[in-house]
Amino acid sequence: SLYANRSKVFESDEDGEHGVTAIEYTADTLSDDVRVAYYNSDYPWIEAVHRFTVEMKWAQEFDTARFDIPARAGSGEYLVHMVWRGYRDVIDVDVLPSEANDRYGRAASGVTWIKTDHCQYQRGTYESEGRKSWRVPGRTCFPLWPGNEYNASACLQACVDRGTSKCEAANVVPLNNPSGVVDFLVSCQCCNSGFERGTRVYKNKPTNLCVALSICRHDDPLI
Repeated sequence: SLYANRSKVFESDEDGEHGVTAIEYTADTLSDDVRVAYYNSDYPWIEAVHRFTVEMKWAQEFDTARFDIPARAGSGEYLVHMVWRGYRDVIDVDVLPSEANDRYGRAASGVTWIKTDHCQYQRGTYESEGRKSWRVPGRTCFPLWPGNEYNASACLQACVDRGTSKCEAANVVPLNNPSGVVDFLVSCQCCNSGFERGTRVYKNKPTNLCVALSICRHDDPLI
């Protein structure tokens, strides 16, 4: 069944407890809605297609719909691709092999780091005290080299200790970019005369830097 019981959201005649009012579509509005799901050898990656009539062209208004994903390839990651006029979006969906015990999850008790390979934050999208604070205590810039087995734990913990108002992410970049790397990619983000003197021991070693950052622009800082 495609019916979803949301009665707890709407607990009064005027407005629901969560600021939601139920509006029912009329039968003629739904008459052109179509759902199809079958295997086509020409488009084996398409699981199903759902078409809904948008009665009012008001992009700021929200709506909800339920989608059927046959998951012919089994459980795993699927994509829901939305297209309406000039608006497009893609949503990641995990199809589970069995009913989830905790479908919507819950707040984590600690910090979870998400690693994005082959990316770094662009100049101008972050602030870092690593430029002036690389010494212990209070440093936010940490060399990663064979001597510490490239372990970034201390750097990440320093970010956590500073709190989310002062540190939201960490960049791991080369101490010195290899020749041929484009010049807009950051290498030493902590470099100043004091840092240069303090890191001479790493100069002839393959060394990266982990820098704790406060992100000041969130529109697409990774490159």
